[in-house]
Amino acid sequence: MKGEKLDLRDVRCPLALLMVKRFVKSHTSSCELTIWLTDPASKKDIVRFLERQSYQVNEQKLTGYYALVATIGNSSNV
Repeated sequence: MKGEKLDLRDVRCPLALLMVKRFVKSHTSSCELTIWLTDPASKKDIVRFLERQSYQVNEQKLTGYYALVATIGNSSNV
């Protein structure tokens, strides 16, 4: 499984969500996506979007930012 990273720590919604949607649309094969965010509203919207797409999302609160790890292409939801 291929791993990709999106550093969106300097990006706020709605642009952060649009960037994630664009990434998901362009990557049809399975991969793991790590997203770094500082904006709590962006995190909430991105997690909601990914879960509605039946992707598994694990989130961590780190010092000064959030890390989301989404398994793209996985139909199971935790």
